[in-house]
Amino acid sequence: MGKAVEHQSAFRLTSLDGCLAFPQYGLLFPPNMMKETTHALGTQHKTKERGVYHGVVSPEVAATISMEEFEVHQKLSLHDYTETEQHKLPVPGDANTIEILKVEWAAYRRIAEADDESIKGKNPNRTEVLTFTLVVPSTDCDVFSVLLEPKLAASDYHMGAQVFLKPHTPLVNSPVADKLLDDLLKHTVKKGIEVSRQGGALGRCDPQDKTFRDFISRNNMCPRLGSASLLVIVNSTTRSGFYVIYRSPYTGKMVAYFYNTPRIGGHQTLKTKQLEDHEVLRRFPWCRVKTALLCWQRNKRHPGKRKVISVAAERMILEWKETVAVADHHLQEAKKSQKPIDKILSDPLCWLAKRSKHTVVCHPVGYHWDVFAGKGTDCIENKLLLLAIGRSQAGWSQAMGRGGMGPGFFVWALLDWDAVIRQRRGLFLGQGGNPIVRVTEDVMEEFLFSQSVDL
Repeated sequence: MGKAVEHQSAFRLTSLDGCLAFPQYGLLFPPNMMKETTHALGTQHKTKERGVYHGVVSPEVAATISMEEFEVHQKLSLHDYTETEQHKLPVPGDANTIEILKVEWAAYRRIAEADDESIKGKNPNRTEVLTFTLVVPSTDCDVFSVLLEPKLAASDYHMGAQVFLKPHTPLVNSPVADKLLDDLLKHTVKKGIEVSRQGGALGRCDPQDKTFRDFISRNNMCPRLGSASLLVIVNSTTRSGFYVIYRSPYTGKMVAYFYNTPRIGGHQTLKTKQLEDHEVLRRFPWCRVKTALLCWQRNKRHPGKRKVISVAAERMILEWKETVAVADHHLQEAKKSQKPIDKILSDPLCWLAKRSKHTVVCHPVGYHWDVFAGKGTDCIENKLLLLAIGRSQAGWSQAMGRGGMGPGFFVWALLDWDAVIRQRRGLFLGQGGNPIVRVTEDVMEEFLFSQSVDL
């Protein structure tokens, strides 16, 4: 079962900085460097139940808590069940190879009914952290899955974390991660500074922060024409950021633009050149597919138990099958015309990567709900924590970036998720489903089961 006492030996955790907190469940999840972690914490498609609050323990709070003090205060969380199963999965690019994984499933109950709006955008405080339980996997499993019980009886389990414990070997050499970070920041929509993102995860607005000062000093922040402008800092319990208010030189009317707190990071859709240059970006989407397959297999094995992200899983599987078909089409066309095979166009994972939104996070995010395209569904999100040696500072007293490796180390997170969430019926028809059939959840599951040999 998931344990709360062996983190020192299993993970050599010396600080709680960078841990992911789930306040409604009283749980902390350790930062897993260079190991892919998937989540599905958005609004549930079937019941419209809002997702799960989560945020990161900041280095400032972690610095006030020793591991010895944390262990003294530690409390066990209630769990519905824990079990370990074997799952068989295909290996991408090798149709004759099957991967056998030992998966540990640990399901936890909510300990708080209400979602506290006042904590939105804030990091866990010291008092909270001392009441949380640090949940870590058994050392002998390949995949550790944390399932979070929803509020509604009809809802699926939220996927709090599914960690693929095998290290991501191409990134063991840290300069590779530095180069990847620089490339991604160069291509983000605000030139490496994240603003205007909704959701409240960017935290309080600090006028002394260097990123804030860099952003407001840009030439295009305020109009070049006009007699005056006003900067208003907002740090309320529901909103943090700043307004730029000025009189439009064109209409003469007052105009107000609101910006969320600026942070290093941002989001983008990948270019072909990026996929060619960085192997990790080509392999990264596979963990979302693995998560979908594992959840789908578990739901089929245990029809009487509460399901795990069934809608998000079935959508991901069909997206994968569609990208396999597209890549195979390009491969066959290249063979017919006797042209060189394009390694990007012939790789279904690259097609999946190009359809996904990629986000770079370089700060300890505050409490937030995940909101994806359309706001009406959950979505499988993949995360990888990486060390940027070039941005680290030897002798620095606290962790840097997102946190997770201790004082002086700059940690950042790479995330990917579906850029466009398509509805179940569109996916069903796209894979050859009967257009006169009403695509209910049961119909979709039976459809997937009938095609499972091709997964």
